[in-house]
Amino acid sequence: MAFDGGQFGPSKRTLNRRFANTFLLLLLFRILTAIPALNVDEERLRQLLAANPLLGTVDLFAGGETLNHFSIAAAGIFPYLVALILVQVASSMSSSLQRMQLQGGSGKDRVDLITKLLTIVLAFFFAWGLSHYLSQQVGLFPGQIHWFTKSSFGSSLWIVCLVTFGSYLSTEVSNMITRKGIGSGAEIVLLGGSSLVFLKQMAHVLRSAPGTAAALERLGWIVVIGLVIIILSVYVMDAERDVPIMYPARSPKAGRIMQRTRPHLPLLLNAGRILPVSAGIGLLSLVQLSQGFFQQHAKSWIGKGGLLLTKWVTPASGWYWIALACLIVLFTYIYNYSILWQGDQPIAQNLKVGGAYVPGLRPGLRTQEYLTRIIRSISLPGGLSLAFLAAGVPYLVMRFTRQNQMVTILSLVVVVLTAQSLRDEVKAYHITESYQGFLDPKRKRGLLDRLL
Repeated sequence: MAFDGGQFGPSKRTLNRRFANTFLLLLLFRILTAIPALNVDEERLRQLLAANPLLGTVDLFAGGETLNHFSIAAAGIFPYLVALILVQVASSMSSSLQRMQLQGGSGKDRVDLITKLLTIVLAFFFAWGLSHYLSQQVGLFPGQIHWFTKSSFGSSLWIVCLVTFGSYLSTEVSNMITRKGIGSGAEIVLLGGSSLVFLKQMAHVLRSAPGTAAALERLGWIVVIGLVIIILSVYVMDAERDVPIMYPARSPKAGRIMQRTRPHLPLLLNAGRILPVSAGIGLLSLVQLSQGFFQQHAKSWIGKGGLLLTKWVTPASGWYWIALACLIVLFTYIYNYSILWQGDQPIAQNLKVGGAYVPGLRPGLRTQEYLTRIIRSISLPGGLSLAFLAAGVPYLVMRFTRQNQMVTILSLVVVVLTAQSLRDEVKAYHITESYQGFLDPKRKRGLLDRLL
């Protein structure tokens, strides 16, 4: 590894190359979003996106501005984000998946393969749901396409497969940013897309004001609500519980670490960051986008149950926000618990192997039980805070202003959360490169190994 001037620190050449890779790969993703899957009535589609917050949120978490032309990346990285959290859910309930994750190496590769296959399956369902839902809107697709009839089966399947392939390409570009760029590729894509969406939404809100006074009033409300969101986002991202750890006095590693910082294990209240929000919205969106399927099978119990769900799984219903908040809390719990087993072995075992221990506790099982109790106690406030930020604030704004600004608020939430996460990733990269002999560059924030 090259260092400048004999000092510890990543070389400027390395950083510049990684930033250049990030920019070029992000540009490649934006090119994918500009390639249409078929010719559509773009003006009608823009009006539909502006009037339908459900489609707006799908567009936001797909990568931003992916549905404007019904591009091949219409589903974007949304299926991948949902697949990540669903694999964590499955791991929490499946001992075999847990063993795979703990094995490292080949086990981790198998888990990654499962995530990739689930991403493709979800991408197919998102592609079919979006295509079928949008085709039902009058004048949206020229020729009034009828999906998966005898005469249009081939062309319908081709469009769905094309959008599925575009989602797969989007995920691969995101993963390449993670490997060759700075920070998490998914968060980079979301940061770029949500910034575009937020600026577009702000321009629309101000232009639609009936006069200058009304525009200034709206701008004032935007500033106030924006400050609240930023403050809450900072709390949600940075709030953590520090668990003190110690090393035996005879350990040479203890001397190095104690000279640098007071060792502790930071457990984040929200280790999943934006993932619980994207997964909750993704599942609810899939239910709504499957409305056409439920209508075709309305006489069966599946169709009847599905139609009943689609009636309240809309942002206009209070049940939607309750369901979204519950899903966010649930996924926050699951992702926080997964941190205890992230890596080749549990954190408690990493402590024991490294010669570290929590004061007053035996290394191993007792330490693991103690960390589990802490995760249980901090996950509820972490999940509720994230749920209030992503579900409570948009709902309150809609109730008091009679305007559904869900996409605007969520785009700002995503911008702030991903920007903070990117900041942490860049800091972690600097630390990793500076102390290459001490650190494992594959570790995540919130793990003890980041401090060793």
